[in-house]
Amino acid sequence: MSIPTGLGPKPDDVAVSYFLNYFTADGHWDYLVRHAASPTLDPCLTLAIKACGMAALENVKYVPGGRAWSRKAYMRAIAFLNDALRDPVRSKKDESLMAVTMLSFFEASHTFTLFTSNKTDATHRTWFVIASNLFCPGKHISQALRNYSS
Repeated sequence: MSIPTGLGPKPDDVAVSYFLNYFTADGHWDYLVRHAASPTLDPCLTLAIKACGMAALENVKYVPGGRAWSRKAYMRAIAFLNDALRDPVRSKKDESLMAVTMLSFFEASHTFTLFTSNKTDATHRTWFVIASNLFCPGKHISQALRNYSS
């Protein structure tokens, strides 16, 4: 009898666990722990935590497929966040604002990784596109702030 090879932890679990263990243990992002325990957590925040967790782990340790997985989670989180920001009720919830913060963190960590890694022309072009979005508030950030303050 052979042991199945698919019993390892799921990428979702690894990403969330890494983020919560390394970024909330010292008091930073501690409000996320309270929200993460909610059984009805908004998908935009769930996916933002997963994207940030995997990206952060990928920055310190090679995870096969980790970078691509975190980008997919990020793109899905952006789509859910855009839906939330269009909704008059969800746009004013704490979870939406936290998702904006988390996705900004993701963008900053990816900018750092691209800037410090392989210095190819493609990397420089990508870094400038991401940096211009990061340093000039993106649509999701300005929309969230506009909704949250009203």
